[in-house]
Amino acid sequence: MTAISRRTSDAPRCAATLPADRNGSGGIPVGRLPRNDRRTLPHAGVQLPRDVYENGRLRIDFDAYEVWVDGRPVHLFRREFQLLRFFVRAANRVFDRTQILAHVWPEARVNPRTVDVHVYRLRRCIERDPVRPEILVTVRGVGWKFNARAL
Repeated sequence: MTAISRRTSDAPRCAATLPADRNGSGGIPVGRLPRNDRRTLPHAGVQLPRDVYENGRLRIDFDAYEVWVDGRPVHLFRREFQLLRFFVRAANRVFDRTQILAHVWPEARVNPRTVDVHVYRLRRCIERDPVRPEILVTVRGVGWKFNARAL
């Protein structure tokens, strides 16, 4: 199955032509999910703070499922966004495939190499040079880590 969507902006779409898999990790670009700009509790009139990560050239709005790299919006699929959120929340910690699968794909039985594919897709979107990554780094023989110091 192939993910098909109609473009409505000039923003680059990193994963627009990648196949959607049976585990729900493709097919819906994150930029198309419903937006929740006003995080207000109507009954209490309380304005909640936005959950935003900013560091150097990377900005992530976790509430709106939006990512910007060097000031340009980047559209990620849902699982790619969840993987990025997982790494950002545990910056500079190394995780192996099993740990990532347990946190990002807890309900699904997937091939452990699925993590490799999603890390590759994510690198294509957020790295300047995906072949020589600086942000989502491989720790040889162990796994991957989000290198917040590189931003």
